[in-house]
Amino acid sequence: MDFEIIFGCPECGAEVSAQSSTAGQTLQCGACFKEITIPIPGLEEGLEIGDFVLRSKLGSGGMGEVWLATQNSMRRLVALKILLPKFSENKRFVDRFLSEAAMAGQLSHPNIITAYSAGQVGNYYYLATSYIDGMEVSTKLKMETKLTEREALKITRDIAFALKYAWDEHKMLHRDVKPGNFMLDRKGFARLMDMGISKSLKDNPEETSVNIIMGTPDYISPEQAKAERNIDFRSDLYSLGASLYHMVTGRPPFQSDTAGKVLQMHVRTPLTPPDNINPALSKECSTLIQMMMAKEPKDRQASWDYVLDDIDAVLSGRMPGRKSLGLFGNTKKSKTSTSRADDVISLKGKSASLNKKEAVNSGSTDVTLSMDSNVTVKMDAVMPDKFEAAPSAVQNTRSGTEQAFPANRPPPRAKTVPPRITDYNKKSMKKLNLLILLAVIFIIILMITILFVYHAKKA
Repeated sequence: MDFEIIFGCPECGAEVSAQSSTAGQTLQCGACFKEITIPIPGLEEGLEIGDFVLRSKLGSGGMGEVWLATQNSMRRLVALKILLPKFSENKRFVDRFLSEAAMAGQLSHPNIITAYSAGQVGNYYYLATSYIDGMEVSTKLKMETKLTEREALKITRDIAFALKYAWDEHKMLHRDVKPGNFMLDRKGFARLMDMGISKSLKDNPEETSVNIIMGTPDYISPEQAKAERNIDFRSDLYSLGASLYHMVTGRPPFQSDTAGKVLQMHVRTPLTPPDNINPALSKECSTLIQMMMAKEPKDRQASWDYVLDDIDAVLSGRMPGRKSLGLFGNTKKSKTSTSRADDVISLKGKSASLNKKEAVNSGSTDVTLSMDSNVTVKMDAVMPDKFEAAPSAVQNTRSGTEQAFPANRPPPRAKTVPPRITDYNKKSMKKLNLLILLAVIFIIILMITILFVYHAKKA
């Protein structure tokens, strides 16, 4: 039942009234004219909700409010998320919220906010998680506009570790990866939070989404925007790349006046390279983001391990893509290679002929990548759509051998040959053993001689 609620403006203290059904929405204060969020009615400091006592409001979002609370039975501080009334009245949503909260409780990782418990007390549905004394990355972006490249990469690396664990160990997707779900503690350590709309593929791998778009438009993957079924970890990978884009440029990858247009842009509009917006950004970091945000999932990194390898490469000043490798495109044949990931490599022969519907680099198809200043490729080869002619080949500058690699597959590592004892070494060992034997015999004869002389003198 809808009723009127009266509350004080958090900015100026003026009295404001609104309908209870609008909780969570924003309105303009009539006194200070600032945008404020309508609170959930009845929530205040000191209120007991089951085992929890509310202490102070930490924030609010699209699903509800978050309060700092004390869990009496465990004598610990927790972050208590309380659902908005409009969601609490939707039984289907509540059932999904509670089941997915229980699923999130299975996760135990240092880069993931731990879910303690979820339930209902009266009209309130809640989720209790570990409390981190820190700041959301989205709040930090509002204060600083953008982050330094190194700080943004370290945050991205922490979140990638969390997403790798959730996918590798539980086949779980987050589906709402964004700066607002990254929590930084006092030491700058990043944790992933809000697994509220995550999805596990273990129970029903065929049902990842049922024609329902879930996620935040600014960071959503093209396959999520199209409500495709059977999405996998590469959807979260795209969203993480979009979040990194925002952190280093100060704005989301695509902007428009409506959410629908933003969704269409994720699907169809070529990405503006982030170093075009922030000239201080390294070419290595810009290339990494473009790889993570390839329109087609097959053109992104093939695993979270490759993502972490690429982030580490950029942090150390190297170009990403040597291990992930969509960089070298598709091939029909593959030969044995002795190249290593750290070897200097170069492209040899003519570039592959590509047939693209959209330009990847804002109309510019040619670009030089400074992979230790030894590689010149087409940008289309970084994120290929369709190959018509002979693929590019890779030449190892140390061995001189050529190697062609399929897309999203790392170059084969050189086989480790166990050490063998050659005939020459065998002869040397025989000589050494003979010398040792002669030395032992000499010592024995010497000792016998000394003893004989000693006894002769004594006699």
